[in-house]
Amino acid sequence: MTRPDRWRVAAALAASLLAHAAVFALLPGPVAPPLPDGARFTVLLIPVPGERRAESDRSVAPSLAIPSAEEGTKPAVRPRKAEQATAPAAQLGRRRPWVSAGPITMPVPPPQSRLADAGDYVPSERLSVQPRFVVPFEMPYPRGAFEAGRRAVVVVQVMIDERGKVAEAIADSDAPAEFAAAAAAGLRAARFTPAQAGGGPVKARAYFAVSFVIE
Repeated sequence: MTRPDRWRVAAALAASLLAHAAVFALLPGPVAPPLPDGARFTVLLIPVPGERRAESDRSVAPSLAIPSAEEGTKPAVRPRKAEQATAPAAQLGRRRPWVSAGPITMPVPPPQSRLADAGDYVPSERLSVQPRFVVPFEMPYPRGAFEAGRRAVVVVQVMIDERGKVAEAIADSDAPAEFAAAAAAGLRAARFTPAQAGGGPVKARAYFAVSFVIE
């Protein structure tokens, strides 16, 4: 068969195949039965070798991204409840309480002494040498009063014997009880140089103002 004949045979076969395909396309195909309610399709994707799979874009737009903390800085952290609860205590710890005591003149009326020999104690105005603290006066601030931020000044009558020892300390009855007890206890524990009158040490009746201050 010559080459022109082969071309003619191939063209005839191609035309026949196209005609048959057109006829089959016009014929009605089988109808798939309806699926029952609730049926689901399961699609299995088989990757083709050498083909890159499509992936979701996980990048975030720069305007929506959380800004990173600058180098050398820390991000702001919201204080926890425990820290918020202890904030007032921390502020209280920054305040400084102190107590001081200094001599004053006799108040009117003076506290009544309960010592049996109270008449032997020379009043401060008749002393030639006043009693003085051997060491600087120190005493703790009442804790409850400090936490409440309370301050006070308490007048205390101190009975000091001829050796400089405190025989009695009585706070003014008008002073708040918590401060009065603390002031009397603080002066009762103090030591003094003996007061003098007539050229020698004597028993002395002295008065001190104890100041409770919070800075």
